[in-house]
Amino acid sequence: MTLLIRRLEVSDSTAWLELWNQYLVFYNQSLSNEQTQLTWNRLLADAGPIYARVAELDEKVVGFTHYSFTHSTWEHSPAVYVEDLFVSPSSRNSGVARALAAELESIAVGAGSHRLHWITQHHNVTARKLYDELGELTDFIVYEKNLG
Repeated sequence: MTLLIRRLEVSDSTAWLELWNQYLVFYNQSLSNEQTQLTWNRLLADAGPIYARVAELDEKVVGFTHYSFTHSTWEHSPAVYVEDLFVSPSSRNSGVARALAAELESIAVGAGSHRLHWITQHHNVTARKLYDELGELTDFIVYEKNLG
């Protein structure tokens, strides 16, 4: 089994879209084709504001992570915010998510960041098992207000 974490490439379009759609189903979400295309274009540009890495297992794209850099009034250097992390169900428990997280940590350290942060839903037990090993559950509660 050969695992490779790398930048998103144009040739990943079909594989990424398949995984993206599975990810949206997992979170009971739907997005317009225009939003999905905008997301793809932003990720592919690899120039911000969001970035992507994909996981290849035996030369097949089986996972992705999307991330951005966030700034704070409390900290000098930016942190890395993990927007999305998804691994195909058939490739779970094979180290792919852990490898994607390790890549993000390396990117953060390389950029002078001192912190990774992410959120997940409380019922995402599988992901939370890994996240409990990788980071610390904080006391913060997230509020949102939709504006449109």
